[in-house]
Amino acid sequence: MNKKANRGGKGSGDLSRRPAANAGTTKGKQSRTAPTPRKRTATRRPIRYRELGDWEAAARIDDGFETGRLDDIRTSLDLTVRELSVVLQMSPRTLNRRKSQDRLPPDESERVYRILKLIELATDVLGSEDDARDWMKEANFALAERTPLDLAKSEPGAAIVERLLEQIRHGVAV
Repeated sequence: MNKKANRGGKGSGDLSRRPAANAGTTKGKQSRTAPTPRKRTATRRPIRYRELGDWEAAARIDDGFETGRLDDIRTSLDLTVRELSVVLQMSPRTLNRRKSQDRLPPDESERVYRILKLIELATDVLGSEDDARDWMKEANFALAERTPLDLAKSEPGAAIVERLLEQIRHGVAV
């Protein structure tokens, strides 16, 4: 006989069905009504892209980013559809076609992730979305007169931009 299954009476073997201590009690008596489930709100919590671990980022990229992230980039950087298509290295027609789908393919999701991560870092380092937007779109002496957005088209270029932002954060002369 299993002593563990016998303790606590009826149904005690299933821990998920046990009421929490003092849950729904009134003056020591247990309530007979089930607690009402919490309502989920429609607002989504913003993702902190720089805080995603490599495994989680890889999984999200493999699943495909929501196509709404394209608009996140466009509005954050105040880009036209044409400018966004250049940054993400896809034609404007493909970009418009993607908006009618739920998710992006993994290769495009990786490019979106790279840009969103840099926008987030630039905003943190420079203090505001406006400053980050301006900085990402201006040619920079430390980047051989290229814009951070132009360099961010490739992973090595994005790494250069990220290093520059970290140097700015720590007050290193550039």
